[in-house]
Amino acid sequence: MFGRTRKRLDERDARCLELRKQRDEARKEREGLKARNRELTDTIKQINGSSLPLDHSMASLIEARRLLAARYLKGEGMEIGAMHCPVAVPPGVKVIYADYKSKEDSMRKHPELDPTHMVDVDLIMNGETLDEIPDGSLGFVIANHMLEHCEDFVRVLKNFYRVLKPEGILFIALPDKRYTFDYRRPLTPYEHIVQDHRTGPLEKRYDHYVEFSTLVSETPVGELDSESVVMALPHLDIHYHVWDQAGMIRLINDLRSDFDLSYEMECYMKNGIEGIFILRKTTVEEYDRAKPSTSARN
Repeated sequence: MFGRTRKRLDERDARCLELRKQRDEARKEREGLKARNRELTDTIKQINGSSLPLDHSMASLIEARRLLAARYLKGEGMEIGAMHCPVAVPPGVKVIYADYKSKEDSMRKHPELDPTHMVDVDLIMNGETLDEIPDGSLGFVIANHMLEHCEDFVRVLKNFYRVLKPEGILFIALPDKRYTFDYRRPLTPYEHIVQDHRTGPLEKRYDHYVEFSTLVSETPVGELDSESVVMALPHLDIHYHVWDQAGMIRLINDLRSDFDLSYEMECYMKNGIEGIFILRKTTVEEYDRAKPSTSARN
């Protein structure tokens, strides 16, 4: 009997030891998660100020942008329309912030945002034309959630390409309509984007306005929203075009060949509600099969 009792005690001790081991491992994992949360919180504070509460989806979105910036951005460049959420760039990288409105105008237009989160705008300018920026002068251009606000997507992409140095980086994020307030809107066909550039986007402005008002804001188009009134507006701040993942990837790929834009897609990342593209301005020398290779062995 003594032997059986001793065996049960040994089994209990072994079980207690195993439970203590599992407890210690759980504590270690929990401390690791806490440390990761503190790291993400610090990242948000560095970008947007200490008063921003931790939101895991927002933290993940910001962290992904930061990691891509650390991998691809160097030198001096520009971010357009950063407002309250600029990309965190690595040490030594200089960013010029541009927008069509001042920091004060953004604060008045968006009173729901903490004014301490807004970046100081260095250049108040038309971010679609970039007329003040010399050709081939920037190491990178960042434009997150900006291109969907542009009536002529192709023109803006060409201007981004124009101001980049050789091997410069275009860092853009487009919202995936499936995860935003655009979810009920039909996808913008690629042919629509091409037509807006070739024939001019103005003839579609009112159609875009009606679609946005009906399917997003759910505001009936009234008497004050006549076509003549909408067409006369200096800036209509809506999403003109919407894509899902497949649509935006096709857009970036096809525009490269159809409009002779020599860029390579270094990276595409699905990042929560958005897709991030890293495009490098480059010239690819195609192999000429008619010429003998100088490295060929005799």
